[in-house]
Amino acid sequence: MAEVQAFPTMDISGVLPLFFRAVELRVQGQLAEAIACLDEALELSPAFIPCYLERGLMLSESGRHDKALRDIDHFLKLAPASPDIEAQRRQILANAHQQLDDILREQPESLPARQQRADLHLTTGRFAEAVQECQTILAAAPCQVEAWNTLGSALLAMDRPEKALLAYENALGRNPSRAELWFNLGNTRQQLGKLSAAIEAYQSALDLAPTLAEAHMEIGHCHLLRGNFRAGWPGLEFRWQTGQMKPFHLPTDRPLWIGQTTEAWPIVSASSTTRNIRDKTLLVWAEQGLGDSLQFIRFVPDLVDLAGQVILRVQKPLQGLLEPLLENVRVIGNDAPIPRHDAHCPLLSLPLALGVFTIPESDRYLKAAPKKVMEWQARLGKKRRLRVGLTWAGRQFGQPNRTRDIPLVCMAPLLQLAMDFISLQPEVPAPDRPLLAQLPALRCQEPRFADFSETAALIENLDLVISADTAVAHLAGALGKPCWLLLRHASEWRWQRDRPDSPWYPSTRIFRQPTPGDWDGVIAKVMEALSETSRIGG
Repeated sequence: MAEVQAFPTMDISGVLPLFFRAVELRVQGQLAEAIACLDEALELSPAFIPCYLERGLMLSESGRHDKALRDIDHFLKLAPASPDIEAQRRQILANAHQQLDDILREQPESLPARQQRADLHLTTGRFAEAVQECQTILAAAPCQVEAWNTLGSALLAMDRPEKALLAYENALGRNPSRAELWFNLGNTRQQLGKLSAAIEAYQSALDLAPTLAEAHMEIGHCHLLRGNFRAGWPGLEFRWQTGQMKPFHLPTDRPLWIGQTTEAWPIVSASSTTRNIRDKTLLVWAEQGLGDSLQFIRFVPDLVDLAGQVILRVQKPLQGLLEPLLENVRVIGNDAPIPRHDAHCPLLSLPLALGVFTIPESDRYLKAAPKKVMEWQARLGKKRRLRVGLTWAGRQFGQPNRTRDIPLVCMAPLLQLAMDFISLQPEVPAPDRPLLAQLPALRCQEPRFADFSETAALIENLDLVISADTAVAHLAGALGKPCWLLLRHASEWRWQRDRPDSPWYPSTRIFRQPTPGDWDGVIAKVMEALSETSRIGG
């Protein structure tokens, strides 16, 4: 299944009056007042996504198309697909470009208009155009800090961190007192694997803006990349103060369970936490992607002896897989109402609460339902040679992850080998569909992936899984199935740096890009390894 992000059930009683008041003000033509009303509503409840759509439309009406697009994109990332909203987005984007084109037609030397257009390209994922616009600005005015900053962000998004580094250094050379620039520099150094230098940059950002939660969190990521979990887990807790994660916090007035560890929990106050869950109901809830949930589910059984009852609230596609496996744990989907509970804990906070600073060894901690395994065995037919499952891209809603996903054309050479290749791709990226139709050697099962219990059962019938950094890779690792993980050069913290294996999944072997963007080099190494392999797993 593709990664999903569902909003938790929430109390919207305080938000609805503001929302309806904003609509009323809009009808009356009072756009500024209506937008202010929605600002207040989102401050009260960042997870009430209709406000983003409504505010985006109002911002567009008032001519602030760039800000409108941010709101519309945020809505589209989190809400079910909607052709109507997609059409509205295209119209807003066209209006934004038309507005800037009109300005530049009359004032071709207007650097502010060019900067707006560069930022618009950056916001909408047109990174090459953003780079070109910034270069035009800097050719005329090399001291434009904002252009250097936008240039760095576009280059980083294009997986060109060395050039992005130069752009941010140029920006800081002209304005060293801006925290955002130090933060961006830290992100670039982190991608380049310069972790000590990245931490220094983040600290410089915090010296200027002590409450910049993103910098605290990224320092935690740097520690986790090194495998220093004791220093890393507390830093990860700052995620709930970031703009990206704040809307996803569970709306509950129950205290956060922080366990019995003596480690510091950033941000939280004593009045909003608890250590005692004996004879009480603890709600553990999934907070991010499916891969995150699969990775951290391993800690849930450790809670059974600590609490009176444990309820696990996970993404709906995982419910069928986990329900039979977690004894004495009530598993519910995140489409269900939030149940009564005495305390709660986000899934990724469990290691800190449990005081886990060394990943426990475990060959496998999940298994597929035997009946489903047999059904897939019959469906696949008699095995004649090595069976290999392929996944090359993650979720396809919202903005795809360009640097993580692998173009199918890069994977195609694998299909020349004398093996049976089966697609584990739950959703084929639209650009790959024409090529997929020309690759009969790759068996597709896309319509059959009702939930992850089906994916798990199919994986149990394979000898090897080869996957990009997706939830399927986590599932294969949790099942103990041999998995070859294909990683971009600067991968997420969980895979650490410069190691061919994973402490999270002993059955996983890592093939990492030697340089940013070099998938051909990765596939060449995989083909060589496959050619040398006569028997893998069962």
